[in-house]
Amino acid sequence: HCQEKAIKVLNEKLRLLELDIMKKDQEIQLTRELSQQLPEINFCLKNHIKNSQDTITKINNKKNIISNIIKNIESCIY
Repeated sequence: HCQEKAIKVLNEKLRLLELDIMKKDQEIQLTRELSQQLPEINFCLKNHIKNSQDTITKINNKKNIISNIIKNIESCIY
């Protein structure tokens, strides 16, 4: 029972992380569009895009760790 609850909680965390990635992707897209319209602040916007991409990488790393934990828990169940 505890293992099932842990898997449920971790899967919810994965879902929330995926939502974070989708938000960051939208933010990057909007920033790119803004960058085209405002070339005078392009450098600043490029830094923002880079930071957002770095955040996505960190989120993906967290997702991988959580997925591995889920696999380990599932292997203990069976």
